[in-house]
Amino acid sequence: LEQLPHHMPTLKWLDVALCDSLEQLPDHRPALKSLMVWASDGLKALVNMPALESLE
Repeated sequence: LEQLPHHMPTLKWLDVALCDSLEQLPDHRPALKSLMVWASDGLKALVNMPALESLE
């Protein structure tokens, strides 16, 4: 997986595991409250996630 779809404005929870080629999440995830990232070393930055409450 290299990127996520851009059209998921109501996505609230996301777990990302074993996705080393994933470098970024699409900008502006207004509803994303929980993000868990595990063994995805390519992901370097998170941008514009105003509702984010939990990051693991």
